[in-house]
Amino acid sequence: MGRTTYAALAQFVPSATDEVSARMNALPKLVFLDSLADPLGWKNTRLVKRPIADEIKALKQQRGDPLRSIGSISLVKSMMQQGLVDRLRLMVFPLILSSAGREPIYAGYSQAGLELINTKVLDSRVILLEYRPVRRSAS
Repeated sequence: MGRTTYAALAQFVPSATDEVSARMNALPKLVFLDSLADPLGWKNTRLVKRPIADEIKALKQQRGDPLRSIGSISLVKSMMQQGLVDRLRLMVFPLILSSAGREPIYAGYSQAGLELINTKVLDSRVILLEYRPVRRSAS
């Protein structure tokens, strides 16, 4: 995760007792940021200062659960641009923001083809869409 996501989640998840928070607390977490210093206050969290591509490529060589990013729009954008994303999972929360809305989250992204590989309705409001980036072949 990046700075904004870490700052938001680290405020409440470490002390929360629900099932999702307990799982997040148990999982190893990485924060890609130059402006924080070790040790980070959230259990199982490591600060990464080396280039994102180097760290992600090294982690992909290890065994274990798939790597995930929660939020962190800028981090995901950087990983997409570097071809490091194998699957993109988007959760759609229907909410009309009107004038309170912010800039489009994909502004500035390079054009990328996506292949829909899975959909799941999580509850009466949330839909999970899972895509695989379509790699362009060199001609």
